[in-house]
Amino acid sequence: MGSNDGELASSAHLRYRYFWDTWNIRAHTVELGYRTRFGDRWLVEPHYRHYKQSAASFYANDFTTQMLFMARDRELSDFSSNALGAKASYQLFSQRFNFSRVALNFDYETIRYTYNNFTDVRTGRLYAYNANVFQLFLRDGSRRGEVAMKIRSNTFSRAARRVLGALILASGLALAAEPQKTPPPASNPQVWIRESSRSSRRRWSSIAICSCSKRSCCFRRARRVAVFVSVDVGILFDLDSVQLKVDDSIVTNYLYTERETQALHRGGVQRLYVGNLKAGKHELVAVFTGRDPAGAITGRGTTLTFDKSTDPKYIELQIRDETRGQQPEFRVKEW
Repeated sequence: MGSNDGELASSAHLRYRYFWDTWNIRAHTVELGYRTRFGDRWLVEPHYRHYKQSAASFYANDFTTQMLFMARDRELSDFSSNALGAKASYQLFSQRFNFSRVALNFDYETIRYTYNNFTDVRTGRLYAYNANVFQLFLRDGSRRGEVAMKIRSNTFSRAARRVLGALILASGLALAAEPQKTPPPASNPQVWIRESSRSSRRRWSSIAICSCSKRSCCFRRARRVAVFVSVDVGILFDLDSVQLKVDDSIVTNYLYTERETQALHRGGVQRLYVGNLKAGKHELVAVFTGRDPAGAITGRGTTLTFDKSTDPKYIELQIRDETRGQQPEFRVKEW
């Protein structure tokens, strides 16, 4: 929509944008704007924008169980915003200094953000805030002006690079002329700090060196224990959650989403737990909660007693369909 009678030109626009991704975020944006010109110099553009999005599948305001992906970022939550603003442009001059249509621009926008499931821990209420954005700048509306600015910018960049290179060369020569300083002996034989001022490329600090008496701190990988979960078919047992205990201590409680169980049914393997255990005998207990083919909630468990050596230990919890007895079977496999 527009009109032009020599003194006044105006137009209106209505825009809509839709966004979605594989993490179940759905976003809608509606924007309404109006542009009008007064005389030969003034251009005014009021506008309104509404934004609404849903929360990501791995977002929660308060997690009660551990998940594979977890986030409490307000930008991933369910929220909306309303923005009202205006732009004003005043043409200063034209056809001067290799520029044309140079204009002074002023933009103002006030935005209200409202979060529907993100709690402010300071007040205990849902989080919300207002933002006010101001912009004041000069802009050249012609292509020739943009080219002239680019040429001048390139000329300045070449000169700046030459000056900067000369400064770096001079500082390098000055540093090379300084005598090398011998670092003082460290009072602690396990920790030493190297502070080198003659090289600007790297600075080392707090580098720990383990002695033979503290060798165990250097071999955490050897103490590692990892537990994985896999599902074979999964018709007789629809997995819902897993509780894992190591030596009578609960190390993880995991609640599965529909997408995660589908990934397991397609052959995926989930890393359920990673920790460090000392060498010796340990007991692992896994309790599975799910539904049988009739839809009733059922729980199954499995126990493993294993010897932990100085090598990393990998354990796989397998859920398999035993076709003969028409019962789910839970196996433990050590790698």
